[in-house]
Amino acid sequence: MSAVGKTCPYCQTPVKPGEAVVFCSACSIPHHQQCWTEGGGCTTFGCRGQASRVPVNNRSNRPIVDIEVEP
Repeated sequence: MSAVGKTCPYCQTPVKPGEAVVFCSACSIPHHQQCWTEGGGCTTFGCRGQASRVPVNNRSNRPIVDIEVEP
């Protein structure tokens, strides 16, 4: 699916060839990748599409550490 020439709903400028693009999985509207990030997901009015939240690391594998502060 090509987004070239389509208008990004966040910045209201057309997508140019070679630009990084994210398509909303809910409404399929293309956004510039930076606009998607800044907008926190889909910025099309009425759409609830959001960026997927992927955990960076699994904290359950880390040991618990006690931290003490000396006065």
